[in-house]
Amino acid sequence: MVYVNIILLWTAFGFLHSFLISRWMMKIMQARLGRYYAFYRLGYNIFSLLTFIPPYLYTKSVSTPLAYSFSGWRWLQFGLLVLALGLMLGAFLTYDLKEFLGIKQAQTFKRPGTVAAPRHTRIVKQGLLAWVRHPVYLGTIIFLWSMDSTWAEVVAKGVMTLYILVGIRLEEQKLVAEFGEEYRRYQQEVPMLLPWRRNKV
Repeated sequence: MVYVNIILLWTAFGFLHSFLISRWMMKIMQARLGRYYAFYRLGYNIFSLLTFIPPYLYTKSVSTPLAYSFSGWRWLQFGLLVLALGLMLGAFLTYDLKEFLGIKQAQTFKRPGTVAAPRHTRIVKQGLLAWVRHPVYLGTIIFLWSMDSTWAEVVAKGVMTLYILVGIRLEEQKLVAEFGEEYRRYQQEVPMLLPWRRNKV
């Protein structure tokens, strides 16, 4: 029953997280909130952080056997963690971090009639994004599986990994709808997660 609870909690988190950032929901919220929509991205990130806490604490609280450990292989664990953090940091240096967090959009809330800037204005193809389309997600997956884990944590990580893969598909559907053929070319030129090839973009 513990494992079922973990699956349900993390699935609910993933569903809610994706639902609130879907194009359909964002259009509804933009229409209803008006100029207050400038705070939507920031509020979404805060809400996501708060709703992450219950499933995380529950997973950490249950007692299940150790599934795997890097004992004797700490050098490998250290290398994977450095790689994961390097991927995420490198990606954030390429992104507009203020826009990603929602701060930039919130700053547009200065006077009536001001409209929040869209999240995506162009396809970024520099840095790590010239090698892999989703370095943050790749780094997150590597980070998740680089930690010693109980069976409860393995189940949680499995759900989170599946959620990331589904989330990538949903996000790319939005990007194709926004950028059309330009993003389709980017998909053909740069791998999604594993940088097994690099073409000029």
